[in-house]
Amino acid sequence: MNKKIEINYNGEKYTLEYDRNVVIQIERAGLNVNEIASKPVSSMQMLFEGAFLKNHKRIKREEVLAIYDTIKNREQLNNALLEMYI
Repeated sequence: MNKKIEINYNGEKYTLEYDRNVVIQIERAGLNVNEIASKPVSSMQMLFEGAFLKNHKRIKREEVLAIYDTIKNREQLNNALLEMYI
């Protein structure tokens, strides 16, 4: 779990990554890796939000979702998030 994604948004640099505690937290919140194919939108959004928890715990959910909405190549991002998670 040592991979990271760097994102710049509104002049701020965000480092997205997971550690064991973050994975436990998002799984407790309802993420089930076996449901990603059947629930891709909510699952990938949960993975994206969870990737902020290690380094940016205080960021508001609304801002995280605004950042997600600006991502142009979301498929590439989602693949990287899934690879990091697994």
